[in-house]
Amino acid sequence: NFEELKSQQEELQKKLAPLNKLKKETSKLKNERDRLNEIVKKTSADVKKLKTERDELNKSVQRMKSERETLNKQREEAKKVQEESPAKVSAPNSYLVLKKKIKNLLWRIETSGVSFKEEKKLRSEVDVLSKEAGTLEKQVSAKRILKSSIREASKKHQTVVGLAQKSETTHRELLKTYAELRKSRSAANTAHGKLIEKREKIQNFEELNKEEVGKLEKITKKIKSEKKKARELASKGGIKAVKKAERVKKEFEAGKRVDLRELQAMVEIKKKRKRK
Repeated sequence: NFEELKSQQEELQKKLAPLNKLKKETSKLKNERDRLNEIVKKTSADVKKLKTERDELNKSVQRMKSERETLNKQREEAKKVQEESPAKVSAPNSYLVLKKKIKNLLWRIETSGVSFKEEKKLRSEVDVLSKEAGTLEKQVSAKRILKSSIREASKKHQTVVGLAQKSETTHRELLKTYAELRKSRSAANTAHGKLIEKREKIQNFEELNKEEVGKLEKITKKIKSEKKKARELASKGGIKAVKKAERVKKEFEAGKRVDLRELQAMVEIKKKRKRK
């Protein structure tokens, strides 16, 4: 009967208590391993993100360095132009004066009826002035480039320094995250190893106590079935069921032997009446 089933269940549960303990430990280890695996997954994503960020910063540093070097070359070339003819360095307005003279001479050649000899002389003068204007133009351009390249190279240098510092900070953070990843991965592997060991112990225990495990499963199934029948009996309600429950209660309180299924039905009826 139901009472005997409960007694057998309790006896088997005591005998198989180590199995339940192993299962609880296994469940705990599984949760811990899964938690650590989630940390590993997140940390791996962080590592990937930081590595990409660091690499992009390094590329930017190299690009800025290249641009800075180009500006430095322009500066050196401009300085060289100035050093080649320092005496001829002139302000932009001097260049404009020369251009105006050349224009006037050309106008005179084109519009005045000068002799061939005079024209040759004027054109020779134009050539000299043009050459001088060209030199002045180079000097003015070199001065402008020198000033601009110094300013821009300084800006590029500051940018390089800033990017390099940021890259270094990101690299340190990456190394720290790498260490966290190794630690989490090691802990996850350890937890997984312990989980495998526990599962093997469960398997061995169940193999050695196969008969008892099978009996407990059958008895537990029967008890569930009996409880279901008791609930169905209680759910019918009615005067007859209530009277029977009261009789069972009196017999139980009097110390008489009662069917536990009927006792369970009595409990269910009382619960049902309280809810009403």
